[in-house]
Amino acid sequence: LDALRDLLFNRLRPLQNEILRAVEVGRRPQVQLSDYLEASTATLNASVALGNAINHAAESYTQDRLEQARQQQLSAIVRIVAILILAGLAALALFVRLTQPLRGILAHINTLLENQSAMPISTTRRVRGDEFGRIRQALDVLERVMAERLRQKAALDDSERINASILASTPQAIIVTGHDGLIKVFSPGAEKMLGYAAADVVGKRTPLIFLDAKQLQQRAAKLADELGRPVEADWNVLTATTKASAQEQSRAAKSARKSALLSDKREWTFVRKDGKHITVLCEATQMTGDTGEAEGYLLVAS
Repeated sequence: LDALRDLLFNRLRPLQNEILRAVEVGRRPQVQLSDYLEASTATLNASVALGNAINHAAESYTQDRLEQARQQQLSAIVRIVAILILAGLAALALFVRLTQPLRGILAHINTLLENQSAMPISTTRRVRGDEFGRIRQALDVLERVMAERLRQKAALDDSERINASILASTPQAIIVTGHDGLIKVFSPGAEKMLGYAAADVVGKRTPLIFLDAKQLQQRAAKLADELGRPVEADWNVLTATTKASAQEQSRAAKSARKSALLSDKREWTFVRKDGKHITVLCEATQMTGDTGEAEGYLLVAS
């Protein structure tokens, strides 16, 4: 571009100006034809060279832009493929994550249905695609089980209300303890007889609160002579006889699944909350479970 500018303005243009001035004044130009042709030829060659350089630069720029476009297209394709691969992996992971627990749930449902029907589920019901059918069947079973449990609970509630009414209307003192001696039931009759509120003794106290300490020591000494072993003077004196009888019965009938009710009935001196001593006839009965193990004791005093 600089060479063309130099030729055009410094060589060819002055020659042209001299020719124009000579024509205007009507004289012969003081320019050699060979100089003018040489300058024109040089300028033309410079123009051609500049055009070729411009074309080359344009072609190079176009190639660069095309290459950039190809690179961008390739990068976009790579990103799309990567996204598709990641989406496939995510779908596979989700499928595995969902199907494994679902298989466990369906296996549990099969077990539930087999247990409820007491017979194996046919293989035709285990075919793929019947999962929702098995779930619906399991829900039906669950609904029936829940209905049966609600019916049993209602019956149990009715039984408890009836038992509570019986306890409330029974004048005798009815006391139930666990195997550890803690009072579990303290009837209204017991509240009236001994002066303690059920809320003050249930789950908190043992029969020691209303037993006469002196009588306990006497009965413990007598039982020790009868049983041939030491007997501690605590609430167990009330049930020591029934425990001994239960042990004898267990040794005599080890094959029995449930022991018969064992009781001991005798007079006792109870001490009311206000300190007053009363003489009662108390029957102590050992309560046993299906295995024959003692679960607690029932005391009925009148």
